[in-house]
Amino acid sequence: MSGRRQVALAVVLSILLLLAASALASLAAIELVRLLDPRMGRDLAGVIIGAMNNAFIALATFELALGTGVVRAASFAGGGDGLGALVRKTFTRFVSVVCIALTLEGLIMVVRYSPVELGRYLLYALALLLGIGALLLGLAVLLNRAHAAALRARRRTLRPNPEAGRALTG
Repeated sequence: MSGRRQVALAVVLSILLLLAASALASLAAIELVRLLDPRMGRDLAGVIIGAMNNAFIALATFELALGTGVVRAASFAGGGDGLGALVRKTFTRFVSVVCIALTLEGLIMVVRYSPVELGRYLLYALALLLGIGALLLGLAVLLNRAHAAALRARRRTLRPNPEAGRALTG
């Protein structure tokens, strides 16, 4: 696929993700506005929790949309050195937002099911929180390995070539 097609595909994907993020943010706002209607008869905590979940998903989608467009534009512009750092930064922000959203979901499950005699649902919250820990550990390993690879590549480019010195003297 040519470079221009890749950029066009990235722009279309970014626009779709931005539209999805806008829709989710609008859904969160609508949920909060519906809370003001006394005829709805819904509990305050449930509506606020639902709106927060939608807002965090919208934020994660927005981060992914911006990252997709920026990374593709940078790769097309030929920014090869900073591209790896840009991808790592974008991916880290996206995973961080997802982890925050999942952590809130797990804590909401704990608060919701602990007073009631539904202890079996607490296992789902525990599994969710353990999964978040594994995701963060995987992110740390990925960033460590990517940083080590970038350092090795930088050392290779800075290392003097001993063959070139012999050719000049001999």
